[in-house]
Amino acid sequence: MNSSDPLYSFCLALSYLEKVEGDLAKWEEIRAAKKTDVTTFDHVRATYSARRRKAGQLVEEFRKRAGEEKGPLAEELRQQNRERRKMMEQASAGRIPAENANERNREFTKLIGDLEERLTTACAIVETETTEDIGGFIPLPIEEYEKKLLPPKRPEKKKALELGSPALSAAVVLGLVAIGVAGYVYVTVGGPARLSFSAERLASDPAMISVSARNEGRREVEWYVPWPEGDSRTPGAKSTSYGVLLYVIERDGNTPKLVANSEGCWRYRGVYILDSEPLRVRPRRSANVLLDTNKLREIGVEAAVIHLVFTRRGGAEVGSFEAVME
Repeated sequence: MNSSDPLYSFCLALSYLEKVEGDLAKWEEIRAAKKTDVTTFDHVRATYSARRRKAGQLVEEFRKRAGEEKGPLAEELRQQNRERRKMMEQASAGRIPAENANERNREFTKLIGDLEERLTTACAIVETETTEDIGGFIPLPIEEYEKKLLPPKRPEKKKALELGSPALSAAVVLGLVAIGVAGYVYVTVGGPARLSFSAERLASDPAMISVSARNEGRREVEWYVPWPEGDSRTPGAKSTSYGVLLYVIERDGNTPKLVANSEGCWRYRGVYILDSEPLRVRPRRSANVLLDTNKLREIGVEAAVIHLVFTRRGGAEVGSFEAVME
């Protein structure tokens, strides 16, 4: 279905609802298999439940408007058909010149055709339950449905979060991904040397997970991608260093396991990381890396769930990200 189809917008809203419901069902299966913890699932479920309500409201708004239009459109269509028959009778009786009758008939034909199409569209919206009935599911990342269907939000001023505040301890940034399921990121900041983290699967290539570390402090920070040998106490690391640990739940497993040597799976500035040297993140700058999950397969890891943990040297966790891979 293309965007010029009169049912496109409704199909898009219905696809959005089906996408959210499908993704939530997948998360519920994962939770039932105990492949994610309760806290993680609660955050994801709350986010998807809010989106499901939003998508459901959009679909119902389409149906409400269509239901209100059906009666007037049907009445207008009957009226125009009566007017057309009346005009044809007058033309047959010679009361309207043939040339004028032909012109008016063309006008009636166009008007009646438009009314029939609008009435058919309204009826389809009211009666349709699934996208299969109106051209099929429109696959998009969740964010794209929202961009196309929802008005842009006005920017809100946000208060700075201070270390130790209840707001900071509860701060959770949920990043929804392109295909299948959501990822989520906890972000923590504090001190003169500090990094904040964000992560998401790429919509253009879901096998890639993009990770960004931003230096919110006033001096350069070292970032190990990943911690060498999976050890956040690696010799030579500064006390102000940060790093990332990679855990996976494999397709035939139920519990997370640490992937200790994943350097060759990470890409920085277009080049795969092959040594254990840290990246250096300058103040007020960001460093961006990609985790190539295809490379995990090359080292014998079949990941069903990716779990990244961002830590300070010594193991203090400052953030995490999780995504279910298809």
